[in-house]
Amino acid sequence: MTGLRPIRYRTELMKKECGTLAANGGQRSSTIQLRPLPKEASELSTEEEWMAEIRLARALYEEERQRSMILEIQKSEITAKQWKAHIANLLEPLETEMKQLARQSKEEVDDINIAREQHQTKDVGPVLTKLNAKYHELVHKKFQLQLASSKLEGEIRSREEPDVPVKSDD
Repeated sequence: MTGLRPIRYRTELMKKECGTLAANGGQRSSTIQLRPLPKEASELSTEEEWMAEIRLARALYEEERQRSMILEIQKSEITAKQWKAHIANLLEPLETEMKQLARQSKEEVDDINIAREQHQTKDVGPVLTKLNAKYHELVHKKFQLQLASSKLEGEIRSREEPDVPVKSDD
């Protein structure tokens, strides 16, 4: 075994645990306990204590479930490809359902957009076109009135001003 590099541990705890696992043939040491055991029902008095114990029991159950799953995998000598296929089979129905929900949502959004577009083009569109044309017509009339008004004001000023003879420099 001259080709193997020495193992580098990130912490002393990891080094100690690996040593313990190696000494026990891969079995977890009974001295190391990751979570405390649940209390007896007679020891619990408040709702908060009960809720904490329920959370603890759920965590312990989940830990044991995962441990059991890992042991089953080790026992069955399952390969990575088989595990991926198993996970894919578990997730496939969920993926199909999510895609169906996404498709339905997209169809609903498309229906709403089509209805909005039809409302804008058929119901509101002609009214807006008429109002826009009227607006431009009124702006044009206003401009013509202002132009006529300025011409009239110019004529009035020219009539009110006396004729001033122009001096020549002869």
